[in-house]
Amino acid sequence: MLGEKPSWPAAQGSVWFLILNGAVFLGLTKILWLEGIHRIPVTKANIISSASPVLTLFFAALFLKQSPTFWQLLAFAPMALGLWLLVGQKPVSEAEMENA
Repeated sequence: MLGEKPSWPAAQGSVWFLILNGAVFLGLTKILWLEGIHRIPVTKANIISSASPVLTLFFAALFLKQSPTFWQLLAFAPMALGLWLLVGQKPVSEAEMENA
């Protein structure tokens, strides 16, 4: 917003990338999300989707060769532990709840 506006010829070169990004990638992620919540509970799917900062940190280090900062590594441990605790829990059956 504060920088220079691109000229129309410069923007025309990016139109196909914008269409590809908007239509294909956004559409593909929406289809995968809908298929995913048919197979697992919605609550668990939301918990798994909160893993994106952890995965972003991991793939940035792997593919972009960017080493994480001290604060990123410090935040990685509680996020990974929280995800493991939330996703790793077995569902409690009704019989177990009645016996408790």
